[in-house]
Amino acid sequence: MIRLGAPLSWLLSLLFSVSVTATELASPEQLEKSLAGLNETLKSDFDLSLLPELRKLRRDAQAIDALEIVAQTLLLEGQIRQQYGDYQQSLVLHNDALQLAVERQDLALMAQSRLAIARLEMDLERYNYAQRSLDDVHQLIEQMSNKAQPAPYVAHRLLLAHRLWQGYLYVLLGSYHQAVAALHTEDLVVTGTPELLDKLLLVRAWALLKLGRYQQAQPILNQVAQSNILIRNQRMRIRFNLLQSMAWLQAGEFQKTLGTAMPALMETFTTRFLEEQADLQFVLSNAYVQLATTSRRIYI
Repeated sequence: MIRLGAPLSWLLSLLFSVSVTATELASPEQLEKSLAGLNETLKSDFDLSLLPELRKLRRDAQAIDALEIVAQTLLLEGQIRQQYGDYQQSLVLHNDALQLAVERQDLALMAQSRLAIARLEMDLERYNYAQRSLDDVHQLIEQMSNKAQPAPYVAHRLLLAHRLWQGYLYVLLGSYHQAVAALHTEDLVVTGTPELLDKLLLVRAWALLKLGRYQQAQPILNQVAQSNILIRNQRMRIRFNLLQSMAWLQAGEFQKTLGTAMPALMETFTTRFLEEQADLQFVLSNAYVQLATTSRRIYI
């Protein structure tokens, strides 16, 4: 029997492993397709079970130096961790994505990363930091517009996202008039981002309801009522029903308030959406008080 020498066998095994690795490397098109699929899945829910798939995609992207896809996976993982309260690691991931964007001088990716950081700061109730990040995003969008990049819809989408989260921040700060003024789309040609637009409309309705202007909020809610995002995303569906119940309450339709808020509240008991649960309980308690008061007046 002829035995291979140690150096020769090591060299053959190395060549074999290199050839296998080379054949296993994914193409940029395959990685883009995988990223798009994960993005679609995450529109329904930020599921922790997606983390292994997300990390594998990041490793595959790193192997072929697809740094933009690497950055996108960092942002997505950061959003998942943020949803489950792991704010420290979420901030690390968002900042890693921002660093990649800065190294590449990718203005759109820098804006995306800054938006992600702003959203995290809002969850942490660090509103001054959130506003600074939003201001940075606005400057980056202006730079993109001035450069007249070949894909203007990217800047439009980022501008829509900036208005959404700026309006959201105004609501959190109690600046409802500013929120209503910020949450407009008249000067934008919005295509390919229905979920983003629907979220903006819901925040605008929320601001109007905070001002007691349910007559203006109701047509917006009607517009979003058939949205695909309400079918796919449980949290958005619960938030929509919360806003609709607020509108019914302000309109004096107390039975409709109960009929809308109670099923939504029951749905929250098997979720982690404690903020929505508390708001629905508040709306329901007000509706019950109003019904009791109305019944007492009739009896008297």
